[in-house]
Amino acid sequence: MNNAGLMRDGMLIKVKDGELQAKMGLDQFRSVFDVNVTGTFLCTREAAAIMALQGEGGVIVNISSVSRAGNMGQTNYSATKASVATMVVTWAGELARHGIRVGGIAPGVIATDMTAQMKPEAVERMVKAVPLRRLGKWKKWPTPYNTSSKTTSSPAGSSKWMAG
Repeated sequence: MNNAGLMRDGMLIKVKDGELQAKMGLDQFRSVFDVNVTGTFLCTREAAAIMALQGEGGVIVNISSVSRAGNMGQTNYSATKASVATMVVTWAGELARHGIRVGGIAPGVIATDMTAQMKPEAVERMVKAVPLRRLGKWKKWPTPYNTSSKTTSSPAGSSKWMAG
């Protein structure tokens, strides 16, 4: 399970009363790519190398986001999640010959520390777009030390949140 997520939201440009007020900084843009895309790339590359050398195949699951379709004020975040979704498809083709399956999960908006940092009106807009009108929730991410079905759940396995 490979999940990297950093959000540094901001509009591409801000214009008020005909005056340019601000531009998204390159550092702001790059920092999100460094974590969300480069981090995902590096983790997947290392896991794939180990799996391929062991010769027993395996499964790599990368987390993307429905934000990959684009959200206002999230140029950088949405672009990174679209990149992750594209890498999943590419890697699935490349790694299949080693018996390594690659998949992606693109959950809707999940209540996390990251979403707690967002402006309330932004969260409200996202909640309105969810058919069940609430954020998804879960208890823990699965880890190598925490993989029993009794201790983990995910948005994909949560029938109380999934619809559509």
